[in-house]
Amino acid sequence: MRKDHQLESRDGNESRMGSARLWSLRIAAAVLVPGLILGLAFFVLEFGLRLTGTGNPTSFYQPQMINGQVYLQANDRFTFRFFPRALARDIIPHRLEVPKAPDTYRIFLFGESAANGDPDPAYGFGRQLEVFLNERFPDTRFEVVCTAITAINSHVVLPIAREVAAIEADLWIIYMGNNEVIGPYGAGTVFGQQAPPLPLIRASLAAKRTHTGQAIEALAGSIAGRAGAPENWEGLNLFAEHLLHPSDPSRSRVYRHFERNLGDILAAAGRAQVPVLLGTVASNLRDCAPFASLHSPDLSASEKARWEDAFAVGQTLEAAGSHAEALAHYSEAAALDGQHAELLFRIGRCHDQLGDTVAAASAYSAARDADALAVRADSTINRIIREAAERSANAGVHLVDTVEQLARVSTDGIPGHEYFFEHVHFNPIGNAVIAQIYAEAVMDVLPASLRATANPEWTSPASPQRHLALTLWDQHRLWLEMAARQSRPPFTNRLNNADAIAWCQMRSDRLAEHKDHPLNRFIYEQALEARPDDYFLNARFGAFLQMNGLVEEALPHLRRAADAFPDFIGGQQDLGVALLILGRHAEARERFERVLEINPDYPRAHTALALLREQEP
Repeated sequence: MRKDHQLESRDGNESRMGSARLWSLRIAAAVLVPGLILGLAFFVLEFGLRLTGTGNPTSFYQPQMINGQVYLQANDRFTFRFFPRALARDIIPHRLEVPKAPDTYRIFLFGESAANGDPDPAYGFGRQLEVFLNERFPDTRFEVVCTAITAINSHVVLPIAREVAAIEADLWIIYMGNNEVIGPYGAGTVFGQQAPPLPLIRASLAAKRTHTGQAIEALAGSIAGRAGAPENWEGLNLFAEHLLHPSDPSRSRVYRHFERNLGDILAAAGRAQVPVLLGTVASNLRDCAPFASLHSPDLSASEKARWEDAFAVGQTLEAAGSHAEALAHYSEAAALDGQHAELLFRIGRCHDQLGDTVAAASAYSAARDADALAVRADSTINRIIREAAERSANAGVHLVDTVEQLARVSTDGIPGHEYFFEHVHFNPIGNAVIAQIYAEAVMDVLPASLRATANPEWTSPASPQRHLALTLWDQHRLWLEMAARQSRPPFTNRLNNADAIAWCQMRSDRLAEHKDHPLNRFIYEQALEARPDDYFLNARFGAFLQMNGLVEEALPHLRRAADAFPDFIGGQQDLGVALLILGRHAEARERFERVLEINPDYPRAHTALALLREQEP
């Protein structure tokens, strides 16, 4: 009886197990078969799109063969993955020799517009750093490769760093943090989703690496239309309506994303066994008032009325030069709402006028941190940078406290317009100072055998200006350009914007009498004699000649720059404009059409072609 029961039990168990296996197979078939079909469809579609040339390469570098030598060339379409194509940002045109040449010390510089050298990358601190190092170490060729791009942030730097980790390098320099809120996937961006979860960001970027993902995105964009999407680059004004109070929870998400991205960038360097100089990010504190201010969302109507009364009295007293009395009323307002950016800046100015520069520096820093248009790396970003460097110190990461070092050489320890054009971008003196700071930091991490070959002293700060042809004409043009930039929103919203424009205009006026000096051309010619293939020297000398009415003389230099990097939009566009001025319409059309082959949405090329059509009979 027991045996029969055992047999029945075993048969029942086997029956249930068989049924379970059957259902498992059915479920697996229901999941796997569609998955296999979708996978096959994706493969076929991806292969077809690549075969027909639909889509864009997404790597930062593309291999290129020149005279039997392999190079990696910067891919000017790289930023299409992060920006609408009409707003895609340029990469500094460059190529790398593979393998790296002997006796070459290669440094990669990562970052955004401040590291890029905006408003003109020809004179950025990376290029100046390269000159400093090569003159100090005449037996070694130092190569500073700038991968920094305007308007990007750590979400873009991370994939660049992961790719660069596979390329021979001796050192990385990381100087980033200004665009975490407004850059791609930031809480105040206009380029797409605002601060979504990090896994979603990374999944989206991974999908856009495929041609299928790019096609789906383009199709979705054409169906949805471009309503609300900016069509032209307007600088910071693109973000002027995306204001965030410093207590906004989305800012906390931005900080978490930055911390994670920075950690992953440093991990990529660690796996590649490349040492890193990680810099804190400096900004103009004294001479750049906040762009926008917001009241605390918790401020009641009665509290706001009291705040406004105290603020108004403080303004009147400050304007009358009664800074101590003004400060008392501003402090009363701050007790009600202490994160109003303009109020904090005014408190800083009063302390400054009263000679309390320590209190002034603290208030200016707090004003920057409270700026509702967050376009400067704040105290939290720099704290994350310092902590990341400390955690990774044993993995070859070295902190360069740019903020602290620049404060040491600034008037009263408060950086201002002596080093900055406006909020974060360095003027010629600022770029030279930052280049010297990083040159010293590079010196500290070099192998002892290499340090032993150094000349006794660094070259003069004027040497990079001479090598890079930063002429008096160019300095005049840069200050004039920055006066014009700050005459537009959102700069015009700043409390002290008139003073900022006056400073730029004064510097430009001082240089105006020298802009036509024959020495300017001589400096360019001497620099080109030493570096005849330098893209920027040819492009800028061409611009110099063209602006001085010597368009025919400019043409060979513009052509040399354009032909050196045929996939770089800037060189093609500049050459096209020169040809258009000379009336060589067919050749100009070829250049503008080449620009649109690279980026069909590039607005300046469309404008130039429209002008051509108007001039044709």
